[in-house]
Amino acid sequence: VTYAFAVFGLMLMVAEIAEARKLASTLEEVERLESLWSLIGGIDKLMYTLIQVLTMDSFHSIIRDTQMYVPWAWVYWYAYMAVACFVLMNLVTAIIVENAFTSSMNDLETAAAEKAAQQSREMAELRKLFLLMDTNGDGTLCWDEFRNSFSDPFLKSRWTMLDFQADEGR
Repeated sequence: VTYAFAVFGLMLMVAEIAEARKLASTLEEVERLESLWSLIGGIDKLMYTLIQVLTMDSFHSIIRDTQMYVPWAWVYWYAYMAVACFVLMNLVTAIIVENAFTSSMNDLETAAAEKAAQQSREMAELRKLFLLMDTNGDGTLCWDEFRNSFSDPFLKSRWTMLDFQADEGR
C-alpha cells in the first residue's frame, strides 16, 4: 500500500512541487519548498514520509506545506491514511482469527486424543475384569462365572463402579 501510494504521489504531487521549486521567488518560499522536497522528493523519501503521516508524527505540517502547492493534497494524504489503516486492521484481524482457529483445532485434537486414551484405559480395565471373572481360563464367560463375580468383593466393587448391582447378575 505504501509503495503504491508513493508511486502515485510521485506521479501527481512531486511534479507540481518540482515546478513550484523552479518558480519560487522569495527566500522563504525556496526554504519551504526545499524542506518539502526533502520529505517527498523521491520514492524512498515519500515512502518514509507516508509512514510518518500514518503514525501521525507531524503530519499536519507536512499536509499543510504540501497543500500550499498542491491544493488537493489533503485527499491524497487522508486517502492513504484510511487505506493503510484498513489494510493494517484487516491484517491484525486475520492474524487473530488464524491464531484462534489454530488454537481451536489444537483443542479439538487434544480432546480427541484424551477421549481415545480414556477409552483405551477403560477397555484395558474391562479386559482385566473379564480375565478375573473367567475362573476356568477358557477365554469365555459363562453365566455361572458372571453370576459368581458378584460374590467376589473386589469384582463386586468393580461392578458397582460400572453401575451394576448384585441383583442384576442373578
